[in-house]
Amino acid sequence: MTYQKHMPTSHVRLLILSGIMVLLCFLPILCVRPVQANTQNLDQNGTLWAPYLEWTLTNPTYSGNPFDLVATATFVHAASNEPHITPMFYAGNNTWRFRFTATRTGTWTVTTSSTDPELNGHQGTITITPNPDPEIKGFITTFGNKFARQIGENGELEAYLYNVYQDNESYPADFVDISYIQNYPPDKWVREYLAMAREHGANTLFIAPAHQWLELGTLSVDDHDKVDPDLTTFAIIEQVITAAHREGGHVQLWMWGDNAVSRRWTPIGLPGGINGEVDQRLQRYIAARLGPLPGWTMGYGFDLEEWVSEEELATWAGFLHGQFGWQHLLWARNRQNSELDVVSYNAILGNDGPESYADVVAKLNSDPDRPHLEEERFYHQRYGKYDMETTRRHFWWYAMAGGMGGHWGYHPRYSNERYPNPEQLAAHRQFWDGRFLLDMAPANTLSDGYVLKDAANMHYVFYKEDTDSVRMDLSGMDGSRPAVAIDTKKAYAEIDLGLRSAGDQTWEAPYASDWAIAVGTFADPADPGASDTTAPRITSASSAREDRSKVRVNFSEPVDPASATMIDNYQINNEVDVIATALSDDGRQVTLTTSQHRPDVEYVLTVNGVQDRASPANTIASDTQVVYQILGHENFLPIVLTSLVAATTVGVAGSVWFWWHRKHHPYNAMPSIHL
Repeated sequence: MTYQKHMPTSHVRLLILSGIMVLLCFLPILCVRPVQANTQNLDQNGTLWAPYLEWTLTNPTYSGNPFDLVATATFVHAASNEPHITPMFYAGNNTWRFRFTATRTGTWTVTTSSTDPELNGHQGTITITPNPDPEIKGFITTFGNKFARQIGENGELEAYLYNVYQDNESYPADFVDISYIQNYPPDKWVREYLAMAREHGANTLFIAPAHQWLELGTLSVDDHDKVDPDLTTFAIIEQVITAAHREGGHVQLWMWGDNAVSRRWTPIGLPGGINGEVDQRLQRYIAARLGPLPGWTMGYGFDLEEWVSEEELATWAGFLHGQFGWQHLLWARNRQNSELDVVSYNAILGNDGPESYADVVAKLNSDPDRPHLEEERFYHQRYGKYDMETTRRHFWWYAMAGGMGGHWGYHPRYSNERYPNPEQLAAHRQFWDGRFLLDMAPANTLSDGYVLKDAANMHYVFYKEDTDSVRMDLSGMDGSRPAVAIDTKKAYAEIDLGLRSAGDQTWEAPYASDWAIAVGTFADPADPGASDTTAPRITSASSAREDRSKVRVNFSEPVDPASATMIDNYQINNEVDVIATALSDDGRQVTLTTSQHRPDVEYVLTVNGVQDRASPANTIASDTQVVYQILGHENFLPIVLTSLVAATTVGVAGSVWFWWHRKHHPYNAMPSIHL
């Protein structure tokens, strides 16, 4: 089992207790269990990381509060003895469930334990095979002061740049009634929201339930009298987490908000208060129902200095860590106590965030054993500071300093426009794909800008602002290495710098800008290679709002120019002809020039024959289809629609702009709270 280098004391206790339990339970004479009812065979088969497996047990005889019944399932990997012990959760109608996500292939055993005989003593064997989708990854964890993600079953990790994106108008989940996600539905909401996040350089979505944990649609403790978890709320959240993980994204949760008189979005006021009876019942349920699912992390809330103590936070984190069967990172804004996995910052209390790259480095160096996160939401133009250039440069500072996380987005309270050049943020994400490595550290003496390099002197990234030249000291390399540069102020487009020899040298840029240079052969999954067996997918498609004769089709990886620009590979029904095609510089987007679309007509785009750049090439699934329409009403708001046609077994997401009257917009149908 992969754990972070910094491990709260509760983790240590859990590991020791888990080891003792596993050892003792191999000696039946020492394992005294209650008498159980008829046992159930729990045998199942599954695949690594996803989808999670689930079991249901019926228990009609229990007469107490079902959310307080304690029962666990212990999973042990036969070859390594790696254990995962997870609570069961009440699922309604006299049923209890428990879940399992495999972290290793091979054989696992499972045994249930409870003082209740109906839930005790059930056993089974689980056979886990490799996941057929190579893009499916494991749990988010840590490596020193970097975020990391599990990619292998023997502790292999990849570095992870943690960036959250919020859009508090199109995909609100920031203290609003999240029931609208259920009707969206969740899979569609995730695909669209995640596509927007990626277009803005991010990989993580955001949800803040507050008291919806206990009653869907309710934010304040003053507006309900519930004391048990709301099953519908959990169903929505788990669907969002599962869909985001399947799409390669991540979900950040805020458990609570603040305790202002007009809000009261905290456990204060619940029976027992913070970490009291109701609060810890909820914490147990989160650990049981969401704990086995990869793809999420959790902060405690905001304005914490106003309502919660360090001791109470340590109790919260320690209790959850003790309940989790799988690691999940926990943090609390502007708090750093040892039970928390991440050091988090509150910009309001810190002069509105880092003023320079040096500020970011200082924060990362202040605690080298835990990742760091700027958890204040730096919405576009918030504080009159986070304009397009400032935001873009913060993205680069955070990465070049060693990987601090950030929280970005758009909120209509702070800005009358979204980011004018989101392609600059997307370029940051595309550049670092496969290039941000676990052992990279700053080495700024090697340049007149900023430098990250690995310990073996095989991989370098240089970054310099407002310049037409970059000094690169590559004396430590053992030979020549390939290099590329990008202008960070533009959409992602690589400039091939050829092979760079070892030695101190200066690259002369074609003009002044903010430049980034990568030197070395990186294991970029977007690069062509013999090991690539994954076919390209459509990640989104959109018609230009201002021009009904253009359709943009985005692919999951760079595609082959010849096949991607072949007009015959694209067909649109309802008498729309494809007239011309154009491929973007990064190879990921094809713009179709078409005859005019008519409003209020449903269209189907069918794509065939498009290949990636691997050798041998992989071809998109036959008859991949995207359904879209443009509604022809005036004075309506643009939002994104994603629709799927099940023509293949490959998941295909497509997005197109259409017009929706403001009164039907989900954000305006919900109570909007501006923070």
